[in-house]
Amino acid sequence: MKTSHTLAYPIDLDGTTITEVEVRRPKVGDHTAVDNKKGLAKEVALLARLTGLSTLAVQELDELDYNEIGKIVEDFRRPAGSEEGNGESEGEAD
Repeated sequence: MKTSHTLAYPIDLDGTTITEVEVRRPKVGDHTAVDNKKGLAKEVALLARLTGLSTLAVQELDELDYNEIGKIVEDFRRPAGSEEGNGESEGEAD
């Protein structure tokens, strides 16, 4: 399952403007792959794995977009049907 997030502040990577990021559900392997990192570096590495962006690209994200993508990941961790979230970014059509 993937969810798209439209960046409020697009980023430029090697002359290409990125306006949207797809975020996939995390797997246990994603967490074990970044387990050797600490703090924010661990979060950046995890988001890079889940979005397919490089860690440098994740570091270029505006903090607002970074936080919104983090919320999508947190929503993925909630049980299906939870009232806390549904794994979709705001503004997506039902």
